[in-house]
Amino acid sequence: MTAGHAQARGFVLHASAFMAHGKRPSVRISAEIPYSSLVFLKENGRFMSHYNISVTITDVKSKDVVRTAVFHGDAVAEYYEDTHSREQRARPSKTIALAPGEYTIEAILGVKNTLIQYQRVTRVVVPDFLASGIGFGTPEVYFLPFTRGQRVVRRDEFDKRDRLKRADAEMVGLNVLDAQPVVQFEMFLNEEPEAPLICVLYYEVRATGGDRILYGRSRARLTGADDVFILTFDAENWKPGAYTINLRAMANKGQMDANTSSTIQLDVTHAMLGEYFEDTLEILSLIASNDELHALETTSPEMRAEEWRKFWRRRDPNPDTVANEALEELLRRVRIAGQRYAKFGAGWRSDRGRVYIRYGEPDRIERTADRINRGEYEVWSYLGLNRTYVFYAQNLGSEYRLIEGDPF
Repeated sequence: MTAGHAQARGFVLHASAFMAHGKRPSVRISAEIPYSSLVFLKENGRFMSHYNISVTITDVKSKDVVRTAVFHGDAVAEYYEDTHSREQRARPSKTIALAPGEYTIEAILGVKNTLIQYQRVTRVVVPDFLASGIGFGTPEVYFLPFTRGQRVVRRDEFDKRDRLKRADAEMVGLNVLDAQPVVQFEMFLNEEPEAPLICVLYYEVRATGGDRILYGRSRARLTGADDVFILTFDAENWKPGAYTINLRAMANKGQMDANTSSTIQLDVTHAMLGEYFEDTLEILSLIASNDELHALETTSPEMRAEEWRKFWRRRDPNPDTVANEALEELLRRVRIAGQRYAKFGAGWRSDRGRVYIRYGEPDRIERTADRINRGEYEVWSYLGLNRTYVFYAQNLGSEYRLIEGDPF
């Protein structure tokens, strides 16, 4: 048998290029470090782990080292059990200005007071964002506490009463029962024009799989200074999932042309309680009893949103906080099940997806080949729960089916 996920130990490294305020091409370097990769000591009643990430950035073409940097980070766990969690993660990040080009980024994670080190390498291309004379900054996702129509408006013309709240990068997704997502983006000109430049702004939203669900165009006035815009749209009846927002600006008869994109993850929408209500009940049945589901299942369609809120208020482990950690954890697990186990249909309907949503990340995953029938076994162990689940795929590329272990 061989051990489980390749990323069970170590960390994940990300790098993305964008144009920062002031027309500076930049790269955001970020890491996701599972707590299981760190070493914790008890300090002042909590468990703490201190780490460094040393970054070396090399120009692919010249082979020259162009930048070095060091992240210093701390991870905090309230309970000892959390110090071994693969689901709990530290997420340090750093932004570095870089000229257009292609770069190799090498990162070495070192855990303080230990000899533990992990290495990751990735590549990033920094484009010439203003090659045509016009460019986008990185779109940012915000949300409003009420529904807005579809439109593009300058930020300085946006109703000051419409307070925007930034969507936390670590959020599982937006809860559109209570908020409406919007996209804020900045545009840049290579040179400040003598008079405002009028460009045509095209925008579209595509669902996972590529289906276009929204398209529009608008005229935008660019002054060359503080050209920040807000795109609003109605998303309450969209199916939960990931959506890509594509933006394109054109001016001077197409001689100036730029584009960018961003992603929104919607985990709770009114469609869950309408068109996809049966699916919602099926997902909730993985973590709740029949008695808990009864009120939601039997209420009228008009009252489902309120009953949904009551359901999660009863399960909220810490009502004093704004976030409902139980809801966020379920949504995160459903999203991960969709990413990992959706080859043959909805990830949450697969046997592995159902067990994952119910119990979370296994402590250990082992795989072994069935050489006689050319199949493969996958064994999930939950040591703290004293549970083991065995899945079997008849051949390479077929679905894993649960053959041993009661998921409930």
